[in-house]
Amino acid sequence: MKRFETRTIKNDEDLAGAVGQIDLFWASEDGTPEFEYLMVLSDLASNYEDTRYPVQNPDPVDMICFHMEQNDLDQRALATVLHSKSRASEILGRKKALSISQIRALHNAWHLPAEILIRETLLAVKR
Repeated sequence: MKRFETRTIKNDEDLAGAVGQIDLFWASEDGTPEFEYLMVLSDLASNYEDTRYPVQNPDPVDMICFHMEQNDLDQRALATVLHSKSRASEILGRKKALSISQIRALHNAWHLPAEILIRETLLAVKR
């Protein structure tokens, strides 16, 4: 049986080394020692990345903006879904939060996750 070296990933340099090893063993066949080594390295790298670089969940406006950018949509498209140009402007400008009916409309029209749309929106501070 082959022996593979595994070490804890403590920093980005260790991560880079692990990713290099993952690349080498990427095509390993399931059930082989190489595949098992690949799985262990992948878990170690994933755990380090999750701890070192946690991904924050977006607020509703961030998600809407991302969806619009990815799908080449503009404020008019949002206004069409919400049936209001002014509400689209207020939401994108973080002046108003989404209502339940707007959450439903966005979820149904653009298939955005309702669990993110119902989150509290970070509103702009009035000055």
